[in-house]
Amino acid sequence: MERFPTSIETHLKQAGFSSMEIIVLRHIAGGDAQTLRSLAARTGKSIGALDQAMRKLTLRGIIRRVLVNGTPRYTLTSADAIARWAQAHTQETLALLRRKEDDICQFFTALQTQADQPRIEHFDGMEGMVQAYGDLLAGDEKDIVAFLLVHKKEEEDALADCKKQFAHEVRRRGITLRVLAHNTPLGRRYQSRDHLAYRSTRLVSTGDYPFLCTQYVSGNTVTFLDEAAQKGYRMHCPRFAVSQRAFFQAIWEAHVPGKRRAPCQPLLVDVSMVALSELERCGGASYAACRERREKPTI
Repeated sequence: MERFPTSIETHLKQAGFSSMEIIVLRHIAGGDAQTLRSLAARTGKSIGALDQAMRKLTLRGIIRRVLVNGTPRYTLTSADAIARWAQAHTQETLALLRRKEDDICQFFTALQTQADQPRIEHFDGMEGMVQAYGDLLAGDEKDIVAFLLVHKKEEEDALADCKKQFAHEVRRRGITLRVLAHNTPLGRRYQSRDHLAYRSTRLVSTGDYPFLCTQYVSGNTVTFLDEAAQKGYRMHCPRFAVSQRAFFQAIWEAHVPGKRRAPCQPLLVDVSMVALSELERCGGASYAACRERREKPTI
């Protein structure tokens, strides 16, 4: 046979047969035993190249070597020898592809698992505080909520310029900024200036919600800032951010101005994924207090 159909030659190449091996198969597939010299004469290929191809085909069990009148000749092992080898090669290829698929799945599963783990960034000093406020606006979040610890007048705040720029960006980007602050003279003064800072503030009892530092929830992050000590950290943890936002929303809805509130059990927050030392240092005590107390009705 001078040529195989194009589709068959393509399949053989994909199965790992070289061009020289396919040439040998073409001339031996007819059934007649061939010597290397006769194959070289018919194909125009060197005896050395044909011998190397013949050895490979023999090792695969596709061709066998026989002696005819003391002369070595080569013939096809059987009619389905190539089919059997192709089937075995297909099974090996499928096994290899499955291993590759498993490796890819394991790799991306590990990446997802790593992505789900809480990641913490730390901020230190005045530059760290400025960076923290800038990072709050890094995403596309349109609703930022905050538990704000007001410890001084805004004009006395060392971060006054930074917070003014933050308020400007909040307005420019159309972000909704909602704040819970303690019902203290400083807290009430802070609330009275909401219209200047493009925010909405509601006041809560210090005894019921004794958060110890400022906390911002933005997107999948929760940022804790101790501005007096100029230290803070941001936790990248979607589940914790969702819990904190729900906690904020429950308090926010319970403190509508002018609305008389009935006693209710504050929302419990799952903080099992958060280091206790970090929570206790930056506001964690508020959760324990919320578990033990009920909100008192406003008189």
